[in-house]
Amino acid sequence: MRKRIAYPFLAIGCVLFCWINLPKSGFDWLRSKAASFVTYFSITPSYDTHELNRLRLENQRLRAQIDYVRTWLDGEQYIEKQAQLQAQLVKKASEKAAPSFFQRRAEHLRTLLLEQLFALPAQVIYRDPSAWSSSLWVRVGEEDNRAVGYTVVAKNSPVVSEGAVVGVIDFVGGKQSRVRLITDSGLSPSVRAVRATSGEDGYLAKGELHGSSAPFWRSRSPVLKGVGFNYDYPDEEGRARELNGDVPLLKEGDALLTSGLDGVFPQGLSVGVVSWVAPLKPGSYAYDIEVRPAASNLNDLQTVFVLPPVGE
Repeated sequence: MRKRIAYPFLAIGCVLFCWINLPKSGFDWLRSKAASFVTYFSITPSYDTHELNRLRLENQRLRAQIDYVRTWLDGEQYIEKQAQLQAQLVKKASEKAAPSFFQRRAEHLRTLLLEQLFALPAQVIYRDPSAWSSSLWVRVGEEDNRAVGYTVVAKNSPVVSEGAVVGVIDFVGGKQSRVRLITDSGLSPSVRAVRATSGEDGYLAKGELHGSSAPFWRSRSPVLKGVGFNYDYPDEEGRARELNGDVPLLKEGDALLTSGLDGVFPQGLSVGVVSWVAPLKPGSYAYDIEVRPAASNLNDLQTVFVLPPVGE
């Protein structure tokens, strides 16, 4: 018996073969024609539907602007609180005959206040889930520098939230920039412990922090690692101290501030709080620690402040 040729299947195969090998220009042309065809026979939304959608978008924009202004006001309130703290430190310093921890701390705060007056607020516009703890993108760039008339957004510009270090700018575009977060393992701010219980205890151990860069969505409790913490050499804050001296160089609850030794972050910015101090190993010359970031909202950042780069 003679076998019948399946012409319909042959035709479908030819169409599929031509479709797969269709040039991109031809495919785009067919897609545009199909879209026009569907649009022609689709029901045009009524004026009321258009108006409702417009009002919804308008409402969203207004809410975003309100949140933006609220964050800006919160930043100004923070600066005001810092100014009050500076005044208190100056008062305590004036009660002492010689330069003290309080006087130096007040001077650091004064410098920070001047820098924060030139800071630019920036909205967070994108955060890749696969690099959640490493970077994010903000809506400021070169155009903002030209608008204000001086350089704020540049490579190595510190980024803060509520006065605490969030990260540093590592790429600047025209309208957006990328922030390398403090929880990224590639960022290592130089910090110093501060314990303001007395003038003698003031500034203590110095070392470096780095993140863990844990990717994939939100880390539940971001933790920073600290290495090389000691006080081997005297400086303007006092004499060198032993690791196991009368005054412990580090303990739980100590605040960590930027030391300014890395050339990226100005001195005195809040970075974190010591949450654990590893026991010293035999022959060890420094402490290793774990730190809770001072910026408690790292997983929910919406607006940050960009400070001018050090030296500008």
